[in-house]
Amino acid sequence: MKKYVILGILVLFMTGIVTGCKKEAEQQSDSNIPQANTNENVIKNQVVDVFSFENTSLLYENGTSTFETTVTNTSDIAVYVSEFKIHLKDEQGNEIVTLTGYIGNQLDAHESRTITSSATQNLMLASILEYEIIR
Repeated sequence: MKKYVILGILVLFMTGIVTGCKKEAEQQSDSNIPQANTNENVIKNQVVDVFSFENTSLLYENGTSTFETTVTNTSDIAVYVSEFKIHLKDEQGNEIVTLTGYIGNQLDAHESRTITSSATQNLMLASILEYEIIR
């Protein structure tokens, strides 16, 4: 009888170890599955000053979050802009990370460029996106 109790405990213990290892492996492999942040406040079109930001995406894959947007100078004159700071925040407005969208020179009137920036963290919980113009 004692053997069966010990054997039962051993089986339960081994099942717990195997199940725990499987869950950990599944969590690690989840970073390889592409995920998209679909929060409306992150991917929505925005206008800041004379710049329009459209077709925004934020993807997480292989341990890296990649941000991409198309920025357009909506004015009738060329505008110099060095870069854009992309502030990603959580639901409470706490900053998670600030990305940089480098331009480096002028955007001609009505010119569009795609800016891409990345971070080595999962930004799928970001719920607020704000742009800052650095001239």
